[in-house]
Amino acid sequence: MKSYKRVIVLCVGAVFLYSALMIIIRLRITELGYEFEEAKAYERELREEQLKLRVDLADLVSEKRIKSRISVKGFAEPEPKQIVVIP
Repeated sequence: MKSYKRVIVLCVGAVFLYSALMIIIRLRITELGYEFEEAKAYERELREEQLKLRVDLADLVSEKRIKSRISVKGFAEPEPKQIVVIP
């Protein structure tokens, strides 16, 4: 009789341990899912910021803007003799 009780106790303990491990694993999977979604959202934010920065850079180096800034600062087009071509 004692051996049957021992087997039942061991089986119940194994089932409990298995259930506990499954719960822990499932919680970890859920946690990793949330972390992954946060990382994806952060990546989207960074990509949007990168796009804005590229637009800003394109605006800053545009020929139209540079020419307007040159005229505001009082610069003029160089004379042909002032241009030196470096090979």
